[in-house]
Amino acid sequence: MSDLTGKVIADRYRVEEFIGRGGMAEVYKVWDTRRSTTLAMKLLHADLALDRAWLRQFNREAETLARLQHPNIVRFYGLGQDGEQIFMLMDFIEGRSLKQLIFNANGPLPLEQVLNIMRPLCQALQYAHYEGYVHADVKPGNVMIDKSGRVMLNDFGIARMTQTGTATLGGVGTPAYMSPEQARSEKPTPQSDIYSLGILLYEMLTGERPFNGEHALTGETADDRVRWEQLHQPPPSLRNLNRNLSLEIEQVLFKTLSKDPGQRYAGALELSQALEQAILKPGEAMSSSAGTRLAGGLKVVPVDKGTMKSGDAFDPRRSSKLRLAFAGLLVVSVVILIILNNPGLMSAFGSVTSTATSLPVATRTVTTPRVIPSQTRTPLASETPLPTITPTPLIPVVMAKDVSIHCRFGPGINWEAVSSLQLGEQAEIVGKNSELNYTWWYVKDLLNPGQFCWVAVEVTNAYGNLTLIPVVSPPEALVADVTVRTIVDFEACGGLNPVKLRGTVKTNGPASADYQWEITGDANLTTEPVTLVFDSAGTKNVADDESIKLDCGEYTLRLHVTEPNDTSSLDRFAIP
Repeated sequence: MSDLTGKVIADRYRVEEFIGRGGMAEVYKVWDTRRSTTLAMKLLHADLALDRAWLRQFNREAETLARLQHPNIVRFYGLGQDGEQIFMLMDFIEGRSLKQLIFNANGPLPLEQVLNIMRPLCQALQYAHYEGYVHADVKPGNVMIDKSGRVMLNDFGIARMTQTGTATLGGVGTPAYMSPEQARSEKPTPQSDIYSLGILLYEMLTGERPFNGEHALTGETADDRVRWEQLHQPPPSLRNLNRNLSLEIEQVLFKTLSKDPGQRYAGALELSQALEQAILKPGEAMSSSAGTRLAGGLKVVPVDKGTMKSGDAFDPRRSSKLRLAFAGLLVVSVVILIILNNPGLMSAFGSVTSTATSLPVATRTVTTPRVIPSQTRTPLASETPLPTITPTPLIPVVMAKDVSIHCRFGPGINWEAVSSLQLGEQAEIVGKNSELNYTWWYVKDLLNPGQFCWVAVEVTNAYGNLTLIPVVSPPEALVADVTVRTIVDFEACGGLNPVKLRGTVKTNGPASADYQWEITGDANLTTEPVTLVFDSAGTKNVADDESIKLDCGEYTLRLHVTEPNDTSSLDRFAIP
């Protein structure tokens, strides 16, 4: 492997550092001199760049990443070529892999940290499955955690579309993390990724993998013995390795690692919710050993401000119904305990008829109780009354009126739908499209935490303080996907054979896309740029049936989009 450090690829990307090498490609940290940003470049091995099957797989990974736009999936920037160097560009994640984190821990990870990793990882996989993709190689080495703690899933090199009948590359994946069906060389499904998540979860909870081949009854190689255990061996008890884990957590794990795909969780989010409920059992937060004592002897546990963001009254990552129900139960319990500690309250209140005032949404604003220092009980009549608490203004939220609605990349129906707002869900409003006569709300994306999208005002109801919502400018539309293929009408070597070029360009909103055809190999040529105008998000076919004629030889075709963002797709072909 030659050292590329310091070299400039494609007259644009300066190689700063070698990151790693895999079976298909080398990865480098590069500096984009045109955009002044750091990227990761995945460079296909030189010998594989001449192999059509590997080129197709590399191209497929690029197409997969281009289609999967999620805050917890490594972002794809483009596919490129410089001579015989074929590469793709992705986000550079400055941090470490989950594999490194587990190794450095040398034992179980804290439960809170496990949840913080599993939650976004499950969301990323749920999204990929919804889009029709199975990762097929979920493992700690393919999970990155940046310096801010953001979890990113990467390496979709063997990902498969669930709706196609493409070959499965028998036994694809990493034996220690593959599902039983993958060990049988069957086609991976979303439940295969669920199983792999279970292996990953087991390793985070115990510091060890459940299957290492030690108990296999057959198998010539270490990988064969691990595959045998994936098929036949039940996972060792979690609590034998980590006595701090509850039976509920172990039950979640065993369901995830069922040998029968039909017995596993139906989706990644279902697994995430079950794990969260098993770890954060209702009532555990109210500990009798800590708290602030109020008048009457009742202890109230102080709020851990480090776990709550100021003013963030909506957390889309958790079940709203469960949290509201628990909040209601907690309020009722506190009231009952206060009354039991103060018998005089019954007679003082007498027969109370309460008029319920219906608020449009429930808020999660926490008011720290006023602490009254009291060493001895004082009769109720002489107690200083508690001050009236001024309600905190409601954080602005939006709900769908009648049916579930799209949440779009930009403010308008001509932008791509990137998420949704289900009936009964509420999303926090963070912006609007104009100061007066606004028609679109800019909201937190419930399906993709950390992301935002737009919902139409006319199909929603908004609640809370709407007076200080800022105006947010619409985003710049981008080319989200490019495909290409070649059709050759062979006549004879020594002559000029007509070559038909076919491709598609997809945008996520209104845009003008500039593209050109580039052919390299036994001949090199580039067509004049052509501009495609998109009035709305969508896919357009592009073609060139007349201008390309080639002699016999081997070629690489590139459909290259230069504006509004740089991306491309490759096809290798030969004549005849």
